[in-house]
Order: sequence, then structure tokens, then C-alpha cells
Amino acid sequence: MGKWGYSRSLDILVFKRYIMEKKKYQIIKNSREKESLVDNWFSYCQNKQIPFIVVFTKKKYADIEFDYITLKPKYNYLFKKYSDKIEKDIEEMFWKYREDKIYNNDVFWSELIILHKIPIDNAYLLAEEIYDYINNFKFKFNNYDK
Repeated sequence: MGKWGYSRSLDILVFKRYIMEKKKYQIIKNSREKESLVDNWFSYCQNKQIPFIVVFTKKKYADIEFDYITLKPKYNYLFKKYSDKIEKDIEEMFWKYREDKIYNNDVFWSELIILHKIPIDNAYLLAEEIYDYINNFKFKFNNYDK
């Protein structure tokens, strides 16, 4: 009998499902499966209606890509309306986690937002903070919309 009350192999599946339910971003190391991992994570985010956030790790640093496209279209209005505030807040988060404070076009805003050269441990913290920030916006909008 496993820790979760099932057989050991079923316990592992239950635990993995529990972890996936709590997961806020996908970590992708430079690998050959990069494209399929991104596609799978995108589908997962769309199904769960969570922001699409991926941390691409390298040796010392990581890049973060995120987008709202996985959320319902009604949120596009919200993110466009508050885009200046969102950009400002996320850039502040970025600089908080960045070791050097030299600006080299390391924040790229378009449909897909890309943040470059964040120390790996800080990148995980930043990805989680971005996720919580975007979900907080969704929560406020949902409560306001009612």
C-alpha cells in the first residue's frame, strides 16, 4: 500500500496528477523534445485556462516566455486595457530577480513576452510570481464582471 492509499504504481500516478494540478510553469532544458514539450504545455494551459509560462534553462541563466493566449478571449480586453500597468509591473519583477542591472533589450514585448538572462533559481521564482500576478488580474476581473 502506498502513501496515498493506493498501490505503489497508482500512488505515483496520483502524485504526478496532484503535482500537475499545482504546476504554474513548464521548465524546458535545451533538448530535442523542446517543441513537443512546448506544444503539450500550451495545450495543458489552454485546457486549464492558466497563463502560458515556460522557463527555458541554459547553463547559468534562463529565459522566460509567457502569453495570455491560452486564456479565454474575454481576458484580451482586460490585458489590453491594462497593458501599460501590466508591462510596468512585470518589468519591475524582472529587474528584482535579475543580477545585473544592465539593459540590453532583455525584455521583449509582443504577443509573446520574453524575459532574457535571469539566473536559473531566480527564474523559477519570477515565473511563479508572474503566474500569480496574471491570475490575480483574472480574479479581479471575474469579480468585477459579475
